[in-house]
Amino acid sequence: MADQFIGKVLAEKYRLDSLMREGALGNLYSGTHLLMEKPVCVKILPSALANDETIVNSFAQEARTVSRISHPNVLSVTDYGSDDDGTVFIVFEDATGETLKDIIKRVGKLSLKRANRVIQEIESALTIAHNNGIIHQNLSSENILIQPVGINS
Repeated sequence: MADQFIGKVLAEKYRLDSLMREGALGNLYSGTHLLMEKPVCVKILPSALANDETIVNSFAQEARTVSRISHPNVLSVTDYGSDDDGTVFIVFEDATGETLKDIIKRVGKLSLKRANRVIQEIESALTIAHNNGIIHQNLSSENILIQPVGINS
């Protein structure tokens, strides 16, 4: 079944190009900021949840809080809003790279040195998030993005 959001333009400026991953609190899409001609990621709150004001307010609070975090291991939030049809979304900087799960599947075990670096980066990101009142409720190897530089070292 085709995803209803692929090819859709949100707020007249974000085109959704492909589904990156599905999640309970929203699917993450690779997209393009049409005015800036720049790649972005867009998280869309499921329509069933977008009708719940409490959840929408929580989603908006997440966007506001994360937008104030500046950390190399946390995706920056660049926009938040809703489309005319009620689609609620958060826009993040482009998320290039592979998930930790995909890397382990592709190359096997990480070297001890690389695993320690990944753990330190995760710890650093979680510390800054926790210091800003954000609790990552679904931390897994599928939700840890590793940048292309130095993946196999």
